[in-house]
Amino acid sequence: YRLDTLPEGFKVVNLTWKERHHHLYLLMNVLGTLAVIGTVIVFLRLFWKEKKLRQEALKQLEHENALYNMSVHDSQTFAWERVGENIYLSNAFWDYFGKPAGHIQVDEFTRMLAPEYTDAYLNALKEVNTGKMASIEVQADFNGDGQCHWYKIMGNGIIDGEGQFVKAYGMLTSIDDFKMRERELNEARKLGIPIVAIVDTN
Repeated sequence: YRLDTLPEGFKVVNLTWKERHHHLYLLMNVLGTLAVIGTVIVFLRLFWKEKKLRQEALKQLEHENALYNMSVHDSQTFAWERVGENIYLSNAFWDYFGKPAGHIQVDEFTRMLAPEYTDAYLNALKEVNTGKMASIEVQADFNGDGQCHWYKIMGNGIIDGEGQFVKAYGMLTSIDDFKMRERELNEARKLGIPIVAIVDTN
């Protein structure tokens, strides 16, 4: 209609864009709000992920520190941990044998044992893999100089709720001195030499 020909009682109302496209405006507001919420959620996820990574890194550092300190306390005892086929020995172990720190495979560790102790070690591994504790005495050449020494390996396995192996940990201790005293004691018994125990009462 022309303005001068509008029927009586009608009036002209000027609608804004917002009023003419009310539903579209509402949809745009909703989409904008969702975009902001989505951005916040992504930011929070990244923040918590980074925080978790920092916590895990700190936990690993503290764990390695604890292993090192535990081993250094007694230079003949070394902590170890096995995850999958990797054996992680404490830094003190590598320091003691003058080798660069790192990890070794189970097969590589097994080859360091004197051949006659391989089966006993593999049987102990099977026990640990089922979440049990195991302890064996073996001879091994960790120096790589062809000379085997006595060690006691103790380990404990961890399994999940479905009975699957997660990891194992334990201690490796040099027992050369103990074995030498044990041998001398057995020889003395064979010869009928009286054995006197000296007890320190201080």
